[in-house]
Amino acid sequence: MKTDLNIVLVVLMLFLLTVFTILLFHKGRKNYSNIILACYFVSQIIGISDTLFVYGLSVGNGMPIIFYPIIFTWVPLFYFYVVSLFETDFRFSWKHTFHFIPFVIVLSYTVANFYIKDYDIRSQLIESHEIYNQLFYYFGMAFNTQVIFYNLAALVQYRKYLKRIKDEYSEIDHVGNNWLKTCLFGFVIACFIVQFGIYSQRFHVFISVDWFLAGNGAFFIFFNILFYKAIISPNILHRSQIKEKYKHSLLSTSDARKILLLLEQCMDEKHPFTDSSLSLKSLSKMTDVSERNLSQVINEHRKQNFFDFVNSYRVKYAMRLLKDKNSSRRTMMDIMYDAGFNSKSTFNNAFKKHSGSTPTDFKKMNS
Repeated sequence: MKTDLNIVLVVLMLFLLTVFTILLFHKGRKNYSNIILACYFVSQIIGISDTLFVYGLSVGNGMPIIFYPIIFTWVPLFYFYVVSLFETDFRFSWKHTFHFIPFVIVLSYTVANFYIKDYDIRSQLIESHEIYNQLFYYFGMAFNTQVIFYNLAALVQYRKYLKRIKDEYSEIDHVGNNWLKTCLFGFVIACFIVQFGIYSQRFHVFISVDWFLAGNGAFFIFFNILFYKAIISPNILHRSQIKEKYKHSLLSTSDARKILLLLEQCMDEKHPFTDSSLSLKSLSKMTDVSERNLSQVINEHRKQNFFDFVNSYRVKYAMRLLKDKNSSRRTMMDIMYDAGFNSKSTFNNAFKKHSGSTPTDFKKMNS
């Protein structure tokens, strides 16, 4: 019964991935990230097809064996997809081919230890699953290492992206990138569940659990989230508009000071920070100063990114409201929203960072 469920789930995934790939190449072909995602789905289709061999559905003498090495393209392709989301000018080049060296090594091993053998030996290797045992024994740990390494690299890219976003947005909770972090961890979990299933069968531990079914289910959810975000919500990330920080800036010190004075005057008199969606772009229009120059002035003369710069004003405003006797009956949430915050965690963290105490403690000290 469990095997039947696995077969149904694998066939369903193959069907959906095929549909997803066609739609990505057709509907999303103008988006370079979608093209990479489509290539990733193709590699998954080939790799998952190999699973049917495990359940005895494959035909022919050894053709499915050639599918195994393709799993070593999964993680690099997914990593490149993540990078392409963060870097709008990302394009494949020859320097990226070294990421596929593990695939070439495993493919070479498969050819040398299976395809150049006699027909009878190949048949015996298939029937005994010996070729699979060899591949899992020699390269299973390498695949797990690859998963860990590339996902750590993807998380580093994610952190760099968040740092860039803080140079342009005053509130990052609305940016909508948590799905990507979920996918990064989801991909790792799905891979390890399947690998654990392989080792559990090999060493006869926890065999009462159908790890393949759990892993396939995790991949099924993972694929649907990726496709939904790529096609249904194409603008999944706020891209950084500032390409290279002030590399060729012609902004003089005197002009920078004038901009800083204008900016501080705007913040003090117009209170634009009370708008939770305030961005570098909207503040640029308000002050009639380019985004690039505004960012440079905030970074170099205030020694802050845009996120911290705006939140420092919000905290000062919240502190004034908390000290105001007329605001004594107002809730902390009211003050938080009035100051421009729309997240309690962001409010508490920013308040502690810029005032040295929590909002609650500050209110008690000034009541």
